[in-house]
Amino acid sequence: FRDYVLAARALRDTDAYRRSRDYWLRRIDSLPPGPRLPQAATPGQGPARRTRRAARLDAAGWTRIRERAAARGLTPSAVQLAAYATVLGTWSRSGHFTLDLPLFNRHPLHEEVDSLIGDFTSVTLLEVDLRAGGGPAALAHRVQRQLWQDLDHRWFSGVEVLRELTRARGLPATDFSSVVFASAREQGRDQDFAHGELGADWLGEPGFAVSQTPQVLLDHQVYEDRGALTYKWDAVEDRFPPGVLDEMFHAYGRLLRTLADDEAAWDAEHLPEVLPAAQQRLFETANSTAGPAPEGLLCSAFLDRAARHPEATAVIAGTGTLSYGELHRHACRHARRLRAAGAGPGRLVAVHAAKGPAQIAAVLAVHLAGAAYLPIDPELPAARRAWLLEHSGADLVLTTAQPEGEGRPGGVTVLPLDLADTSPPDAPLTPPQTADDLAYVLYTSGSTGTPKGVAVRHRAALNTVVDFAERCALSERDRVLALSALSFDLSVADIFAVLGTGGALVLPDPSAVADPAHWAELMAEHRVTLWNSVPALLQMLLDHLGDAPETAGGAPRAALSALREVWLSGDWIPVDLPGRLRASAPAARVTSAGGATEAAIWSIAHATGEHDTTRDSIPYGRAMRNQTVHVLNDRYEPCPVGVTGEITIGGLGLADGYWRDPDRTARAFVTHPRTGERLYRTGDLGRWLPEGEIEILGREDQQVKIRGHRVELGEVEAALLRLPQVRAAAATVVGGAGRTRRLAAVVVSEHTAPGDDAAGAAAEYRENFGDDILTEPAARLAFTAERQTARPQPDGVAHPLPVTTTAPPPTRASHRAYGREPLPTASLAALLEPLRAHEQVPAPGLAPTRRRYASAGGLYPVQTYLYVVDGRVAGLPGGTYRHDPYEHRLVAVHEGARLDPAAHGPLPMLADAAFWLLLVADRAAVDPMYGTRARDFCLLEAGLMAQLVEDAAPPVRLGLCQAGALRATDELRAALALSTGEEPLHALVGGPLADPADAPTPPTAAGLGEALRERLAEVLPAPLVPSVYAEVERLPLTDRGKLDRAALTDLAERAASRERPADAPSGPTETAVLAVLHAQLERDDIGATDHLLELGVDSVLMVRLHRAVQEAVGRTFPLAAMFEHPSVRALAGHLDRPETPQPPSRPARSDRSERRRAARRRP
Repeated sequence: FRDYVLAARALRDTDAYRRSRDYWLRRIDSLPPGPRLPQAATPGQGPARRTRRAARLDAAGWTRIRERAAARGLTPSAVQLAAYATVLGTWSRSGHFTLDLPLFNRHPLHEEVDSLIGDFTSVTLLEVDLRAGGGPAALAHRVQRQLWQDLDHRWFSGVEVLRELTRARGLPATDFSSVVFASAREQGRDQDFAHGELGADWLGEPGFAVSQTPQVLLDHQVYEDRGALTYKWDAVEDRFPPGVLDEMFHAYGRLLRTLADDEAAWDAEHLPEVLPAAQQRLFETANSTAGPAPEGLLCSAFLDRAARHPEATAVIAGTGTLSYGELHRHACRHARRLRAAGAGPGRLVAVHAAKGPAQIAAVLAVHLAGAAYLPIDPELPAARRAWLLEHSGADLVLTTAQPEGEGRPGGVTVLPLDLADTSPPDAPLTPPQTADDLAYVLYTSGSTGTPKGVAVRHRAALNTVVDFAERCALSERDRVLALSALSFDLSVADIFAVLGTGGALVLPDPSAVADPAHWAELMAEHRVTLWNSVPALLQMLLDHLGDAPETAGGAPRAALSALREVWLSGDWIPVDLPGRLRASAPAARVTSAGGATEAAIWSIAHATGEHDTTRDSIPYGRAMRNQTVHVLNDRYEPCPVGVTGEITIGGLGLADGYWRDPDRTARAFVTHPRTGERLYRTGDLGRWLPEGEIEILGREDQQVKIRGHRVELGEVEAALLRLPQVRAAAATVVGGAGRTRRLAAVVVSEHTAPGDDAAGAAAEYRENFGDDILTEPAARLAFTAERQTARPQPDGVAHPLPVTTTAPPPTRASHRAYGREPLPTASLAALLEPLRAHEQVPAPGLAPTRRRYASAGGLYPVQTYLYVVDGRVAGLPGGTYRHDPYEHRLVAVHEGARLDPAAHGPLPMLADAAFWLLLVADRAAVDPMYGTRARDFCLLEAGLMAQLVEDAAPPVRLGLCQAGALRATDELRAALALSTGEEPLHALVGGPLADPADAPTPPTAAGLGEALRERLAEVLPAPLVPSVYAEVERLPLTDRGKLDRAALTDLAERAASRERPADAPSGPTETAVLAVLHAQLERDDIGATDHLLELGVDSVLMVRLHRAVQEAVGRTFPLAAMFEHPSVRALAGHLDRPETPQPPSRPARSDRSERRRAARRRP
């Protein structure tokens, strides 16, 4: 057998092996991993426990399968593989996967090879794709063709393929080899299989058997035994959720029996259904939601209420109240003007108004005019507002005020929205549209860089609104605190469910829309009964009130005493949040709701209870009335219980699609290939729970939720790439797992080293070194590698030299990253010590001073300059200095001077350094003596000086990098005050040695980040503007050249938490506020000037800080002050100023710009 192994190795030199190798290497990038089967949440500890499941298909049934396979040109193994793959694909997230097939691979290398005893087992990796469709026979043909093609290239073994996969893609071999199909049908075969499965019954009856290959999770084996088929599954039991292996094994057995009993099943259009019948019934029951479909329009119930109870209160705001009759009259008045301007069914009217009674009247006016409303938030950037008008085609705008500087598209008519008109009302209007006409268009973030306008009909939205109102048993006694913006679809439920049942809307003051103290006051004053928001807002309220059932003065009891219904949606709900609310408001019922704007507000709901506190997450719930919610795999087949798939929504609530965007509509709204049901693909991942509810697990695309707002990372990235400062960019999310989630941007700036930009790099090299050089990156690397490994062998007799030292070899290192702590001045003094001029005893022919390095003629024309970055050298202000070698001191040239690292080409270490050391030749001091050779002698002197400085750096823990010749820009010459005869020759940059544990630390982009933040705020809504910025030389890529999202997030996380010098507090107020931040944020690296939002403080956390700071400083102040003075120093300065009398608990009214800032902070 040893000779066989050695002979087999020689096959690697054959054409067959080379063809096989090329065949497999071409597939390395596309070969899918193994089936993504459900895994146990907490796998067992210790050695794997393997179990065996075994069953038989009787001889008659197996004979029928073999005969039907032969009639179709299929082998029995191909049929079994197809059946196995069908079951695996049902319980897998993807129908495209790889199976590990052991092979008996005895090459005919000798005429007596069949007499050898040894292990001739090899493996092949079989690619299976169920997505192509078709029935069992079609799948078996595809599997058989692929297997035969693979076996034609078996000379490059599966083990070698696994090795290449691991090397090329960085994935462990177990990702491809953990699910096995092993056929031993003819192993040990006698003519009639009379000696059992292995032909070994003559040895006795087997007592126990199980396969235990370490990397294998599931091993399928088949045998023939006296004409029957025996199949066995060996599996690592505790790696799978309870019951899953039994369900899969029984499904496989049922499928084999179907193929044996029903010939028509072979050639069916689809694979047979293998889901357990109990699960099919579970899903059908969960989606049995049919109920009466409401008739009419969203505004119909309001109009009825206004006619029957015109005196009832409809809207409560800081400016006063509106009755149903007053609200109706205002809406009719504006609706007539809209109709006169051309509004009608299918046409959009933009509502450009802040939250308030006028906004509510405008929405109703649009519907009374027959049109659909398009919310445009006045606090959006002007460019965004103009884009919305242009893309939507809305040519009518209802507005409370003309926004300054708004560039509207041509042909837009602006109608003033004014509730001051008290003229006698005309006859009420009857809406001209039907339930199938458009009700509203809401724009959400878009993955391609442009927002998507979701177009929803009255019938779809009304179905959800009525279901919501009935679940909450809303009536004229109810009050809702309407916190959601009009552009957020929760506002649809607030307005039309409450006004349609006779209740009232309680509207927050626009200047305090993010202040939970204001909310609590309104809730207590107006006895709010209904809360409907994203979870973060309820967290803010409870954090403000405190978790105790009652505090001094009874504020929590007063604010929450009337609350009876709470609906939370739009983001993950902390498991403890419903319990926190119930502790203070025992009568409140908390419902977790979910869905999509594309499916009319909500499609699914779950009534929370005490049992939810033991879960990992609160369930998504069950489908609401006349809606269906499914968990489907990539073939639109239902996923079994516990298997992850995409959540899709069907039913009456679906939107028409994306307004004026048929391509994106076609991608997101699909028709189920079997049922014909129209579905919306949410992009959310979820799974069925055993009790028939759905659990949401996250997303597979780039959409994220930040404080309830849908954010497409692609839209953020597109906006970044449109900025002139940015060459490349990617967006990600930092935080989570108990920490605040924040948007982060990782950018390559236009001033960053070109990296992979070959043309840019080549231009840099030619500019610095001339035209006759290598510029192509690969050529430069090859030349460097050749020189570094070259060992020239000169001709002549060699004379070995004796070893004269036992010192270790030199450990010189170039440092391009530096610590952030301030550099001691003593370290800088030690670095410059070797350049001092020392006095010596006067003597004929001797200079009055001597130095450690030589200079042509003792002229010493090379001078030392320093550029010190502000705050990086202790006790030394930022600016430029010249070193005086005679007195060993630094003489200021320009204190406060700043040099731009980007002006000196691709040298990223310049931006991170604490100081630059520049060696400058005074040509007037050497040219008269040495003429054309003067510069050469200056360079020699600079080289000696640079070596002395580099040797002096390690003992004082300084890192240096020889940066070379910097560009003699006008900025540099001015900063050093150089004359025309002075020439910069060479530069070293340095700083404190970085802690190896922190390396490599991505450079943060404080200045760049602030500039990008300001520019993005001009074009994006506030939730889409990143708060964390990391600047890198190039974006991280995988080995396959794709953006490495995991590495990207790691860069952003490190940028978010990167240590930097913390400014110490000054004064008792700063000290007290800073102590609160240290305690609440559990970080001790926060300084007095750090921006709270950049530290990850969102609205929820800001409320907690607000309470804690008030206790620490012993005074109350509005929450808005935390946002308007977002650093310790700024807030302390504000608090130390004399207090201005204000009404208790209510923020003072501010000017328009301050109200705008407050509104922009709206969660």
